[in-house]
Amino acid sequence: LCSACAQFEPEFTSFLESYKVNGDPVTDYVEVYYHVFPLPYHHNAFFISRLAPFISQNEVDQFSVFDLIRWGLSVQDRYLSSGAKGLTEPQVIGKMCEDFVNEAAKGIYTEDQCRDAMKDRSLEMATRASWKYGCYNGVNGTPTVMLNGVPADPPFDKAEWPAFLKPYLPEH
Repeated sequence: LCSACAQFEPEFTSFLESYKVNGDPVTDYVEVYYHVFPLPYHHNAFFISRLAPFISQNEVDQFSVFDLIRWGLSVQDRYLSSGAKGLTEPQVIGKMCEDFVNEAAKGIYTEDQCRDAMKDRSLEMATRASWKYGCYNGVNGTPTVMLNGVPADPPFDKAEWPAFLKPYLPEH
């Protein structure tokens, strides 16, 4: 639930999906790990972030964490503070699970599975651990990109990524 992430993500994933190095996908040379980092002032971001470890633990091929991220960025106006104004936390979670199942998961998960995931302490702790990992590594906003564990100032335009990663990729 981050407007800067909403600008960043399409360009970044487009680069990952299309850029070639010596005829091979760039993802053959670069490993990408997403750690959810729900910012404290985006209160409802913590709830949607809890779905990331839920999806990861189920390892369902048809729906990935990348799809969750895309969906979350597309519906952020519904769940940011102003979009959820007047709703209690259980109401936000209920609406989020309903929307998630109908719009993103498309029959892969049920609302009950989503609600159970939101109550699952181990998934909550996984989300907290991911957030703490970010804090430990100096993350104080999103999106944050690290190269080999070092924070880097990433480009927001897919055309700039080849130059940004040039020192880390083999020569063409």
